[in-house]
Amino acid sequence: MRKQQSGCGGTEQLDLFVRRAHELLEAGYRRMNSDYNALEEQEITGELALEIENVLREKTIPWQRPWSVHEEAPENQEHLPVATRRKGKKRKRPDIKLRYSGQREILYLRFEAKLLTDSGAYQDLIGSDPEKHALARFLHRRYGRSDPAGGLLGYVQIGSEQEHSDRVKEAFADAKRYRILTGGEWTKIIWKNGPKHCFQTTHQRYETGEAIAIFYTFLLFR
Repeated sequence: MRKQQSGCGGTEQLDLFVRRAHELLEAGYRRMNSDYNALEEQEITGELALEIENVLREKTIPWQRPWSVHEEAPENQEHLPVATRRKGKKRKRPDIKLRYSGQREILYLRFEAKLLTDSGAYQDLIGSDPEKHALARFLHRRYGRSDPAGGLLGYVQIGSEQEHSDRVKEAFADAKRYRILTGGEWTKIIWKNGPKHCFQTTHQRYETGEAIAIFYTFLLFR
């Protein structure tokens, strides 16, 4: 398996943004020390978002100050006429959205989470139905319509992070099915202060054909 420091094939600024988003994710995760084996996906997500918010409130590291975390913030369909947009509670909501408010631009990294409780649960992460599968929501532009990168979170409640990541890697051997671009194959990412079980692929989105880098993070909750 190839290894690399990190990167989504963009500018150095974009790569730095993605890395720091994952550093915040890991900082929040490290604060979670209760038993989460019996909790549901939304409950874990709420606790994770809260701990990330607590990290940001402390403002111990200067680069964290322009960042904020948003749980289940709705996606507005500004590209559609008002009459045909999803409105109110019908709007899609990624589980966690990290926002960086810089002097020149505002950047977002959206994360969609799924529980990993058995050997087939990885399909909830990478299945093809945008109504219920995490990866498909990014590829079909339901989430982060113009974003160059997105994140999937696997909450591991049974088995190990490695077992579940290996199942995803095996499935991705069929690169055509998952629209994985040449050079964007499954790659382990080494984060100095980020998640220990993080991987990246690069996919071609539907409709536009644009590339999107997807980061897969497997977090143990048991």
